[in-house]
Amino acid sequence: MTMKAVLPGQGKPFRTAAEGFRGVTAWFEREGGLTSGGIVRFHVSERRA
Repeated sequence: MTMKAVLPGQGKPFRTAAEGFRGVTAWFEREGGLTSGGIVRFHVSERRA
């Protein structure tokens, strides 16, 4: 599920409101919980200067 699918039209306002803040925005591609010792794969996209 994507933000676009769950909250149509909210992506751009979210991006604007988050400008200048640090943090992690993430999504999960599968249902289920995270467990200690579980394997998680991260993808970090290029950042604009």
